[in-house]
Amino acid sequence: MRGRGVGRGSLRRIKVAGGWAYRGEWQDAQGKRRRRILGGDKRTAERVLAEVIRQRDLELGGLAGEEKGNIPFRELLGTFLRDLALRTGASHVDKSRRGIGRILDRVSACRVQDLRASHATDYLLARVGHGASNSTANLDLTYFRSMLNWAVRNGLVASNPLQGIRKLPEGRAYRRNRKRALDEDEAAALLRAARDRET
Repeated sequence: MRGRGVGRGSLRRIKVAGGWAYRGEWQDAQGKRRRRILGGDKRTAERVLAEVIRQRDLELGGLAGEEKGNIPFRELLGTFLRDLALRTGASHVDKSRRGIGRILDRVSACRVQDLRASHATDYLLARVGHGASNSTANLDLTYFRSMLNWAVRNGLVASNPLQGIRKLPEGRAYRRNRKRALDEDEAAALLRAARDRET
């Protein structure tokens, strides 16, 4: 049987910039040795490694296309954010969580394998239709694609179905002028101008 002897992989606790993390080591379907940080806690890393090994074994058995990508988005998001927290600041993690969450709240796909390019296009149009600028809508898409690219690198999905999606055009012509309250100086200047006109 192909793949016999490739093993189940292993985990090692290592020191990283943000503290400690678990690094997985395994052989892929081509027999190449892989090594990657899989999470900040052992349970998360074990789950990611188990999924990587499962996908590898499916590929060895010629069944990868049938199963790869069958991971729920909410589960993928949690794992991705825990890994992201090891590599970047809390602000970026929070922005990623909110941006990705907004897309997940609107799309009908529950699993990666159900995601279509039209879901992203519909989201961008709806987001702008509700008042967001093109750049704001595009930023949500950037966060979402980052998660999918991470999943590809970790062997959880075969490809990023949104890789070819074009962002909405940005620039001065596409900016939205948002209404806001006047600050104290602006309000005083407006009142002075009004009094001057009355005299």
